[in-house]
Amino acid sequence: MKSNKGLVEIALVAPPWWLIPSKNIVTATEHLVEDYAFNLKEYGYRSLIFSRENDYTDESGIKDLNRYNNHYEYTKVLKLDRRIFKKTNTLLFYLFYILKVSFKIRKFKIKRVIVFQTLSFCYWIKLINPKTEVIYYTVNHDLSRNDNYYKYGSISDKLAERILPKIHLVIAMSKYIRKGIIKRFPEIKEKCKVIYVGINRNIFKKKVEETKEKIITYSGRVVPEKGVHLLSNAFKNLQKKYKGIKLYILGGGIGPNIPIDYLENFNHEGIKMFGLLPRKEVAKILRQSSIFVYPVIWEEPFGLAPFEAMAVGIPTVVSNTESGYKEIINVSNGYYFNSNDEKDLERVLRNILSSKNSNEDICKNGINTIQNKLSWEKCIKNTLECFTPS
Repeated sequence: MKSNKGLVEIALVAPPWWLIPSKNIVTATEHLVEDYAFNLKEYGYRSLIFSRENDYTDESGIKDLNRYNNHYEYTKVLKLDRRIFKKTNTLLFYLFYILKVSFKIRKFKIKRVIVFQTLSFCYWIKLINPKTEVIYYTVNHDLSRNDNYYKYGSISDKLAERILPKIHLVIAMSKYIRKGIIKRFPEIKEKCKVIYVGINRNIFKKKVEETKEKIITYSGRVVPEKGVHLLSNAFKNLQKKYKGIKLYILGGGIGPNIPIDYLENFNHEGIKMFGLLPRKEVAKILRQSSIFVYPVIWEEPFGLAPFEAMAVGIPTVVSNTESGYKEIINVSNGYYFNSNDEKDLERVLRNILSSKNSNEDICKNGINTIQNKLSWEKCIKNTLECFTPS
């Protein structure tokens, strides 16, 4: 696809539950939108992010924490949408909002649209812009499962079968997600494609020198399905042998499954909760760390956090649950432990902490894997090839 000399070439429609740019920097979806826009610009293409306006639901105003300087078009969400049209598994989800967005796309004469994580939006955009190609980008289980997995919602067969024929293409974040989609909707096999996103190597740079302190780090949402409590329990046992060891937890409690007392698991000497941080700060802490652990219990759609840790060159430990990251991480570039088994996690961490060769080969292979498999240049090229050439 050739650049059209400054006109908006691709609309990126963000989910309405996040404000873009977002202060919530450790969950994937909202930053996926930002990353796409930034990297499209890096390779000579103009995009426009459609996001909701800042309103009473936000704790603070927007701020471009990553300094991407993307282009945005903000649309107000009416209280009527939040009160009446709030069910995600319906064609009417945030109806007035998406109608306004759809007419703006027509006004700007944008012929290529990527909708992130809100399938019903594709229907209205296509209805109002019949000559526009609409791609749906899914990063979770909304199409690959129909059981409302961990209460994150799912798309009903009836709704999906009404919308999917109108969509130009579905992009899945991993082969694991695509497999679930094709099993459920075999009729879209030919128009469901896997495109891996990239890791920004200008931010997640290789660490230069070894850290004297022993620091174990986790980055992501602090919720039960991510298994952070398993890491906390294993860490408390490790403290008995490894004096002065620390556990850094980067992220916040965001999601529908958080018990009231869940964060009390981390109120312990040696554990430091950092909350939400800009990406450059996340990368800086990773470079100070000795080990990264991603102890998820649920089936992870992909999981960018362990790839960011691999990119900076630290030993990365993940659970062996069914997941998208298994397509990238193997025994030559990372470590696995038995899912939901804190004793086995403790065993793996003890082995790494006691290792005399500092895991150099594993870390080197991890860096090479990320450079070869998770490139933004490849991601943008593959995405642009999904659209019909102009």
